Amino acid sequence: MSESGLPGEAGDFFVLAEALRAFKAGPLSGRPSDRALADAAGVSPTTIGEWLRGKRFPQDIGKVLIVVRMVRAVAAARGLALPDSAPAGLLDDDRWRAAHREEAQRRAGVVSDEVRRAQAISALAGSAVRVRVSEAEPRRLGVHAAISVPGVPDEVPPEYVPRDVDGAEFGVRARVVAAAKQGRFVLLVGGSSVGKTRCAVEAVKALLPDWWLVHPAGPSEVAELAKVPPPRTVVWLDELQRYLDGEHGLTGAVIRALLNAPHPVVIIGTLWPDRYATYARLPAPGGADPHAREREVLDLVTVVRVPPEFSPAEQDRARAAAARDPRLRVALESSGYGLPQTLAAAPQLVARWEDARTASPYGWAVLTAALDAARLGGRAPLSADFLRAAAPGYCTGQQQAEAPENLSSFGTSEWRVARHRYGLAGSVFGCRRRVLSSLLLSRRG
Repeated sequence: MSESGLPGEAGDFFVLAEALRAFKAGPLSGRPSDRALADAAGVSPTTIGEWLRGKRFPQDIGKVLIVVRMVRAVAAARGLALPDSAPAGLLDDDRWRAAHREEAQRRAGVVSDEVRRAQAISALAGSAVRVRVSEAEPRRLGVHAAISVPGVPDEVPPEYVPRDVDGAEFGVRARVVAAAKQGRFVLLVGGSSVGKTRCAVEAVKALLPDWWLVHPAGPSEVAELAKVPPPRTVVWLDELQRYLDGEHGLTGAVIRALLNAPHPVVIIGTLWPDRYATYARLPAPGGADPHAREREVLDLVTVVRVPPEFSPAEQDRARAAAARDPRLRVALESSGYGLPQTLAAAPQLVARWEDARTASPYGWAVLTAALDAARLGGRAPLSADFLRAAAPGYCTGQQQAEAPENLSSFGTSEWRVARHRYGLAGSVFGCRRRVLSSLLLSRRG
């Protein structure tokens, strides 16, 4: 008939219980005893002690009133009045009933909040990362691995160089602060490897370190989270296209459910400018509208654009930080790429890709076909059949003839048909582009 204490401040009921315990132990010299009270109320002496010390909350007010009345009878028999420090109505039945009712209602609210949190966590179990923001690993949130420099551990991220957009009046941190107060979706738009994810990570770590962060695996996990949004939570949607693309992509209704939660929820996303433009583009009058769902989501975001190049002020901050971080020093001394791209190892990646043309031509062919397909609007995952049909166009005739036995299907009939259809005249890229476009159209169909 008793309930263990729940987290939260003690209400009036426990103030009365402590005052009753003190009155019984002091002026009444321990009378009536806990044993006598227990026998009368039909509980154990231990339970009586826990009630009076505020360790347990009795659900049956009738048993509580038995205790109060017995204490009141002993006090009256001894002619003892309540001390001046005692709460008003300490021995009054109505006061105890009101305090018990108030505490029961308070506890019902606490239980409801705990159930909501448990449901939200259960919905994400096994399919999403959930950590305190302060404990989140940048690499696991989508921050690129940095260039390797002798003497510097790879697992330690480079020193962060604050961007102008961080502290701008309508910049990243101002938008995150506003989102924490009212619940908003902050979307950082910028090109590949410009530092938008690191920028977002640094903002939430600085401003919301004690909040929870959830990193859903896909749109269905976001939808589950929206059913019972836990308070003080950052929903991390890096590479937003992963959640928008596909038949069952993220919807405006799911985002609205998160933003309309009883407690503010902060949604953070990143997206490339070309994909933002594709999703946001309005259809021609009377034409098809293939991105209506995605555009509905983007209508709910607050966009912050992250420039690809460092401003003079950002360059000055980078040079100051480079005195402490050798990776920044190496990046600043490199040419041909911006500082964020260099830190994200873009030159190393491009060099490995170029080297593969000679060292591993078949792997290079498949990778390059996939890259060109992405440039033409293809979306992952590309099927093995698609890549098998496209890749031979990136190999020389000799390479196709000398393909190892395990790649005997490299020059498939699909490719021969495509080559015959489009011919070999004109630029090689022009042929590749036409073939890839045809294959993409067939794949979508």
